[in-house]
Amino acid sequence: MEYAVYLQRKHESALSALTRLAERLERVRGKQKKELEQEMVKQANQLLGSVVQDAGGHLENSLALATLYQELSIASELAALALRGAWQRAIICEQETNVLGSDIERWNLTELQGLLEEPGLRMDVLPAGTWLLRFEFTLAKPYISHDDEASYLVDNPVTKDHVLGLPLIRPSSWKGNLRSALRLTKGWSDERPEMARLFGNQQGAENGFRAGRLQCFPTFFRRIGLEIINPHD
Repeated sequence: MEYAVYLQRKHESALSALTRLAERLERVRGKQKKELEQEMVKQANQLLGSVVQDAGGHLENSLALATLYQELSIASELAALALRGAWQRAIICEQETNVLGSDIERWNLTELQGLLEEPGLRMDVLPAGTWLLRFEFTLAKPYISHDDEASYLVDNPVTKDHVLGLPLIRPSSWKGNLRSALRLTKGWSDERPEMARLFGNQQGAENGFRAGRLQCFPTFFRRIGLEIINPHD
């Protein structure tokens, strides 16, 4: 609540101007309406730029933007949509941006880039019989995931690392998908000893709990984009 009040006060003039424009826009028609729409886009872009700058230039993962969007929705749905539209246009313009490189540079963590791109393990300090499987892949179509952020500008934000904001597949997702693949392709049940040996017990197991031997790592993506999902019957 305190953060929302702080943002309202800091951007009060811009929020008020955007709300007044939205109210005027609902009452006019024709050429005047088109001019007001252009002015609303301009002011929404300016507000977006100011908020993103305050957030360290982080366009994809800004709690401030989500908070202001929710506050604007209370006053004017049209004004809130204008802010979200400005954010969506900015995201689309940056779809080809190397998110990994820009985030590393933004946070001055160039030493981490090699670790993220080519993670390595010292096999000599691990138990005998340990092996590492690493591979690169190219998505055949956009990968859609769902983050657990409570506040965001769209309904289905992609899963991101909480520190750098990089899009990723979590290790738990890899393990869950691999477990499902064995069920479908091999017909293995969760009670099969090999399943517990590889993946551990299912959640909620009360007896004989064990951790799986298979350890997965997160997969980071270089780019993030905006997709429109059309529901079908």
